[in-house]
Amino acid sequence: MAIVLDVVLDAVTGMSGIAEVVLDAAVKGVVILLVAYGSTWALRNASAASRHLVWSAAVVGILALPAARLVAPEWRVPGTSLLLQTEPAVDHGPAVDARPQRATTSAIASRPPQQQNATPSQSGGLAAAQSEADRRAGSPFVGLEGAEGVNEPLDWRHWVSLGWLVGAVAVLSWIVAGLVRAQWLARSATVITVGPLADLVGDLAEELDLNVPVTLLQSRRSVMPMTWGLRAKILLPRDADEWTDARLKAVLLHELAHVKRFDYETQLLARLATVLYWFNPLVWIAARKMRVERELACDDRVLNTGSRASDYASHLLDIARSMKTGVFMSVSGIAMARRSHLPERLLAVLDARRSRTGVSRKVAVAAWGGAACFVFPIAGAVPGAGEDLRLDSAVSRTTTITKMPVSAVVPAAEAYGEIVASIIPSEAVQGCDWYAREGGSSTSMQVNDNDVQIRIKRGDCRLEIEILGELEFNDAETEVIGITRGGYFEIEESEGRARRRIEMELREDGSLERRWFVNGDEQPYGDAASDWLAGMIPLLFRRAGLQAEERAERILARSGVEGLLQEISLIPSDHTARTYYRVLLTQADLDESQIRQIVRQAGAEIDSDYELAQLLIDVAELHPVDEAVMVAYVEAAGSIDSDYEQRRVLDAILTRNALSLDVYRAMLELATDIDSDYELGELLIGLLDNRPLDETLTLEFFAALATLDSDYEHRRVLQVVLKRGASSQVVLDLALESAVRFESDYELAELLIEIGQLYPTDRTIPDAYLDAATSLDSDYELHRVLSVRIARGDLQPAALDQVLDVAASMDSDHELAELLIVLTDIYEVDDAMRSAYFRVVGSLDSDYERTRVLRKLLEVGDLNEETVAAVLHSALDIDSDYELASLLVGVSETYRINERLRQLYLDAANQISSRYERNRALAALAEGGGL
Repeated sequence: MAIVLDVVLDAVTGMSGIAEVVLDAAVKGVVILLVAYGSTWALRNASAASRHLVWSAAVVGILALPAARLVAPEWRVPGTSLLLQTEPAVDHGPAVDARPQRATTSAIASRPPQQQNATPSQSGGLAAAQSEADRRAGSPFVGLEGAEGVNEPLDWRHWVSLGWLVGAVAVLSWIVAGLVRAQWLARSATVITVGPLADLVGDLAEELDLNVPVTLLQSRRSVMPMTWGLRAKILLPRDADEWTDARLKAVLLHELAHVKRFDYETQLLARLATVLYWFNPLVWIAARKMRVERELACDDRVLNTGSRASDYASHLLDIARSMKTGVFMSVSGIAMARRSHLPERLLAVLDARRSRTGVSRKVAVAAWGGAACFVFPIAGAVPGAGEDLRLDSAVSRTTTITKMPVSAVVPAAEAYGEIVASIIPSEAVQGCDWYAREGGSSTSMQVNDNDVQIRIKRGDCRLEIEILGELEFNDAETEVIGITRGGYFEIEESEGRARRRIEMELREDGSLERRWFVNGDEQPYGDAASDWLAGMIPLLFRRAGLQAEERAERILARSGVEGLLQEISLIPSDHTARTYYRVLLTQADLDESQIRQIVRQAGAEIDSDYELAQLLIDVAELHPVDEAVMVAYVEAAGSIDSDYEQRRVLDAILTRNALSLDVYRAMLELATDIDSDYELGELLIGLLDNRPLDETLTLEFFAALATLDSDYEHRRVLQVVLKRGASSQVVLDLALESAVRFESDYELAELLIEIGQLYPTDRTIPDAYLDAATSLDSDYELHRVLSVRIARGDLQPAALDQVLDVAASMDSDHELAELLIVLTDIYEVDDAMRSAYFRVVGSLDSDYERTRVLRKLLEVGDLNEETVAAVLHSALDIDSDYELASLLVGVSETYRINERLRQLYLDAANQISSRYERNRALAALAEGGGL
């Protein structure tokens, strides 16, 4: 028993060194985590991927602290002796204390010097006294002094080590259970290597540029879609096959994004951090932040591929409601949707203003390098010079860490305060550039009767305005000189913790009461306040849009068109600028040069596609647009990124003006930059409605048309082209050349049918038409195309030969037979066509279809001897006794068999193996007088 206890005590004592290192790293890790929190707060308007990178770097940093401590050079931090003191002190033996308990920090700190420096000769007596004190205090190791290797009870450092070890083992056991559960799910699931699901995973991995192998699994249970493993595995539930294509794509994109971003690996590191620092709540918070940000980052990846936010949010909600994540799998795997995070994710998915950019490789490398440069010196931090509080025993030292007195907490808190203050600026607002157009900003306004509340946000800067009643400004618009009775005006600008605010209200005597606050402290209202307000008032007008129409009218009356245009150039708010432009368009007598100036200035300065589009439409609707204005109009439309808004703007002049040649060309050039096939198709059709194609524009029009990827939109435009320019041979030829690039057999067939009905019949079929027809993979569609061409009934022999050559490429005997039957009904198989016709018949492998075609030919009648001989020659290739006999019977019933044809007939009959069928054929020959 004593030996077992000895082994246990040795193990615990050995762990104390590890616990000491962990405690040191935990204290220093607080600094790293606080900086990470401050950084992510500063990046709250950035993408989730950026914030996840910060948290990942912080977690890796605190994991690296114990190892970095061994190699990092030491440097002393003033005022942190108690906070960072974890190095072993020289043990001079415990002090004598008559009380039956261990010495506390306060007792040690108050010992007389002679007691703190007991000599080694005194250590035996002191140890005995302390042993007796432990016995009276109820030490759990009383009576073990006689056991081998156990000479004194464990100190508090060993108890702390034992507690840390128990906690670490408990957390690690939880993670191991999750890994075991994941392995069980993988073994019980079906590996998907072929089929639609596997193909979809391959396509999506290629879309994400994912080069690592991924194993796709399908469970036999209704489990949550998830990803795990250093060799990536994606698990789908059993009913995944029944999902819509959109849901499957969204789920697989989300899971593949986890693989692409190495989220499993970073999550595993976060879990190891919770094992090592399980007692630190900041580490658990960091791990949770990582989970939240990684899911938001993967949601952003899905949305960036073109998925609709509302549809994706619906998928998330349905999956979270219908499926559950196992307790253990939530530890080891990455589940697609956890209910606890769902509200935050849905709001993020549906927020169109959020940044969804990823993190480039350069940014990631810079971030990890910066994190390393930050963590390395922290690892080497030691207490400040001259401030080491060397405790006289390991017991007291550990007590200092675990039971820090209030007097020690204060300087530690001050140190943390300095760190936080370095992250959050406390000086006056300096970095708020409210007039900058680049970067994002948001403005919200609430109006309730005479109460107006305006909130403007730009990065870390906020501007909050509240106006109750009406304000009156001086002529220079630099000061508020009046407020309606009962009114109130407040404006506050803030950046981080720095704030400046002015409050104004009307006194009973009619004068204005003005109050000035800086960082929450009221100060005398003087020049600083007046200067700040003078800079803020134009901002009220220009960005917040206060009294926009009234002010625009005042400026127009005072400074004219040029003055108002100059003021508009200073307005950073696109919505407010359009309001000013609207006043200019409706209330000023503008000439053509001024309209052109308005269009060009708006195109150069307005960033919002919607606002610019609305303004240009106003120009087209309110003023005549001459040639020069129209060119500027089209150029301004070219600065609009939205294909929908761009097309709306161009439609505004297409529907009311006949375009000149130059403007038409400019619009065609602009059309080549439109990505949306629908919008481009609508624009090209609008151009055709405005001005039919002529020889001067045809080539440029078809160059724009060639940028369409959608076969449907391409055909839709070509149909309008054919209706507008069917008489033009050039248009027909270009339409055929354009059709060759179609991938959809149906769309190509529909177009060829239409072209086939328009093409002149006094010439051979163009090679472009034949090439397009031959490119059809569907024999059914090729049959439809050629049948329409044949049905015209006016093809020349050369054109018929061309049709038969194309028909010979068909693989389907049924479709080819149907086409030949149509041809036989309309055209005579004469000497000119006979050779090509029977060559195509010879390509039929089906005895039934060949017999059907040849019998149809016989039914037409009036075949000459050469044609009947060709039928009998073709019959020699029929293997079916029934079909061959039936054909021969048809020949004998329709035509008189002469000497030449009789031998061919008998040669064919002799090929029949069935005596019954052969006799049937010979009897028909005899009845017809051929024998």
